[in-house]
Amino acid sequence: MKGNHSYRPDTKRKEKIIIIVILIFVIVMSCINFLMLQQSVDDVESINEHLEGTPISDNSKVSVGGDTSTKQHSILSNSSSDNRSLTDFKRQNGCAAMKIRPVHDDATWKIFRETYNSVVGEKSSTIGDPFSTDNAFRFKISARQSPGKGRGIFAEEEIPEGEILYNFSRTAQFQTGDAFRKFLDKLPNPLACDVLMWSYVASFSNNDSENEYRSSLRICTDLDPGSFCNNGGSGGSMAWGDNNE
Repeated sequence: MKGNHSYRPDTKRKEKIIIIVILIFVIVMSCINFLMLQQSVDDVESINEHLEGTPISDNSKVSVGGDTSTKQHSILSNSSSDNRSLTDFKRQNGCAAMKIRPVHDDATWKIFRETYNSVVGEKSSTIGDPFSTDNAFRFKISARQSPGKGRGIFAEEEIPEGEILYNFSRTAQFQTGDAFRKFLDKLPNPLACDVLMWSYVASFSNNDSENEYRSSLRICTDLDPGSFCNNGGSGGSMAWGDNNE
């Protein structure tokens, strides 16, 4: 009579099989992640080319009402009938639909600058020669897309500690809300959306007087790759030196 015998696989052999399965799984997942990253880069480049190819033409906008209650909006207030707010401009330009924005070339920056000069006039312009391809960076930089992060600035040479990187020589200043609105109206929608995202209000007064402070307020937009730098907040020190520089 045959006795009963139980079969037990070799433990070491079983462990080897498990390790091989795990390694295969890791390799497959790595390949999938690589393909997804490559697709992301391709999508960024495709959208960038599409937006940069948008025909440049003036846009006629319909005046709509808007809230001007915040400090940033308040400088847009004026005596004219056009009281569109930043929110109104974003809505009418379809800015919310623009998920990935392009890195602009010299030709597009030239459009920004020429449009600005055409609005404020050469005497009131604060950007220097609108036809020059120079930017306000004091060191060699490049602007490019970073997948998952958006547009950014990358140093292309060694920058000594403590050096001022940016001098604002390409920063457009608007003294009135009317001028800023006209600037937005003359830009094609994708470029107008960029300006709405980049612009900020700054005071150019050293006087503590409230009247002096208000009269020195300007709407500012950096019309070069400097606009691709995020706000450093109270700790921002990329550009500012002392008053003698």
